[in-house]
Amino acid sequence: MASTRETNTRETNTAAQQHLGELINAGEIDRIDEVFAADVLDHDRAPDQGEGVEGTKGFFRTLSAAFPDAHLEVDQLVADEDNVVIAYRLSGTHQGDFQGVPATGKRVEVRGVQVGRFEDGKIVERWGATDELGILRQLGAQVSAPETVHSIAQGDQPVMTERQDGFDVDDTTTAPDGSGRANDSEYEAGAHR
Repeated sequence: MASTRETNTRETNTAAQQHLGELINAGEIDRIDEVFAADVLDHDRAPDQGEGVEGTKGFFRTLSAAFPDAHLEVDQLVADEDNVVIAYRLSGTHQGDFQGVPATGKRVEVRGVQVGRFEDGKIVERWGATDELGILRQLGAQVSAPETVHSIAQGDQPVMTERQDGFDVDDTTTAPDGSGRANDSEYEAGAHR
């Protein structure tokens, strides 16, 4: 049986996680430091996301600019004394630039998972993923997952290029030395698998 301290900690952390969802859904991004510690360590930062709570705020500001009606719906929540894990759905209408794709007016919905480690009722470490490839596909971007994943794994950003019938990913990435994709021949031979 759980001790009173474990139950109170679990309840406190769960309430903080629920409060975070409320803040995101209300667009109150500047208040998420009520839930994230100032020096939160995000193990899965988005491209160009800064560190700590200010980096997290920047990420959510970018998301909110692209999807002003962004809504986070928790489907499953599991908690222990230190951690809260959520499986969620993120939905919204594309009203601004998202990863190089200009506003389309399309509604998207994707799934994601987040693990938050809490201390004193605040998230101090975060792991997670949202289906950003799913968002891009729902927006009509033509993306090739193996090339995009390989490119991102090499530290590159996929580049969206406009075509008459939509968007496409420019899979010509630049290696740190400026010479093009590193290990191109290995990639073509399937060595990336």
